[in-house]
Parts: sequence; structure tokens; C-alpha cells
Amino acid sequence: MLCPRQPGEWLNCETQVWHYRDSPTDGVPMEFRLFYQGPLPAETSRRGDAASIRMATAKRRIRSALHPQIKDFCMSLPLNHIGGSILNARYTEDRLPFWEYYGNQNKTVSKSNHIHRFAPLITESSYYGCSLDVLFLKRDMPRRVPLIHQGDLDNRMKVLFDALKMPRETLEIEDAPQDVDESPCFCLLKDDRYIDHIAITTDRLMTPLKDKEAINDVIIIIRVAARVADPDLQFQPLR
Repeated sequence: MLCPRQPGEWLNCETQVWHYRDSPTDGVPMEFRLFYQGPLPAETSRRGDAASIRMATAKRRIRSALHPQIKDFCMSLPLNHIGGSILNARYTEDRLPFWEYYGNQNKTVSKSNHIHRFAPLITESSYYGCSLDVLFLKRDMPRRVPLIHQGDLDNRMKVLFDALKMPRETLEIEDAPQDVDESPCFCLLKDDRYIDHIAITTDRLMTPLKDKEAINDVIIIIRVAARVADPDLQFQPLR
């Protein structure tokens, strides 16, 4: 595909595909899309508290933008409307609703012992894995070929994929209390090893720059395709 840049100047749109392993063909397919607009910095190789804080903040911002979308999807699962299902049951002596209990099973503690709770959709017991088809629109395109600076793209995608999963290490989260509206924070993956196929298409973002929008802000649309491990239960993260 050819994309006009300026009169007399053209750039090639690029698609890159990574296959980690073949996706299984059994199971019940599930597909939806996630949308993100905002900063997407490249993962830094620098070490130290300041660099770790910047990366944790960037990933939390993306995770916060995706949280209401994934939460809305989880709340639309068929099990929410079936009496006696795991999503309608109560847990522990405190009679916790499912998502509160589930968040308590997926916690990460910050450096100062702030507890952050998460509700990952795709886990080892619920799905065989998933594929991601990423449309990556950006304004900061080079004026001449090659279109993609491979290292920069890989490092920016590393930040995106880290934001799709539940953080597991102390340095992966901000050292501050979790926003009450995001506790638990709904995220796509418990671990990024459940991604078995990635396709990334980069193209030029041509919308006018708005107030408070940076030239290097991006728009990302992710098509998620997964296969449910248990076709009878559809969603069973507690096994």
C-alpha cells in the first residue's frame, strides 16, 4: 500500500508479523478491539529509579485507558447473566462478589507496600492464547525510506505489550495508591506469553494536531482474537 506524504513524495506503509507458535484451532473463538490514543514512548535501556518511574507511569497511563474497555467486555460475558455461575457467586466469609475476589488473587505490591489489584481476562486456565493485530498510526514518520526504524518500533511495542498484561514486579508499578476506580484494574493478559501471534501495521496519522496533543502521540487499534479453553463455561479463571 502506498501512502501520500506530500505532492510528489510517497511512503510505503509497512506490516510486520511475528509468529511465536501456531495457534490451536479448537475452542470457541472470541474477538474484540481495543483503542488507545496518547503517548507511546520507547522502552528505555537506562537503569535507575527515574527511568523506572517514567516507564511505570507510561504503562499505567495505557493500562488506565484500556481498563474501562476490558471491564465493559468482561461485564458483557454470558456468565454474568446465568444464575449460579462463577460470576454471580459470592466468595470467602466476607461474601465478596467475583471481581473483588478475583482482584484479591492478582495483586502486586509497590515499593512502599501499596497494593495494586488486577483482573486479567486471558489467563493460563481460561484461554489457549490470543493473537494481536495492531494498527499503529503515528505522525512522527520519517520523510524518507526506510519507513520503520526497527529498534524504535520494537521498543515502543514492548511498552504497549507490557501495558496489556498484569504487572508482576514491584518496579513495574507506580509507588502510589491505586486509583479506587481502577481497583481491580481490568487488563488483557495475566502474562504476555499467552500471545502467540502478532501483526503490526504502521501508517501515517493524518488528523490535525489538537490542543494538548503532542506530535508524537499515537492512535492504536488492537484486534484481539482468542480461543476459549472451556466452551461450556466460556470463562473460568479460578481453576
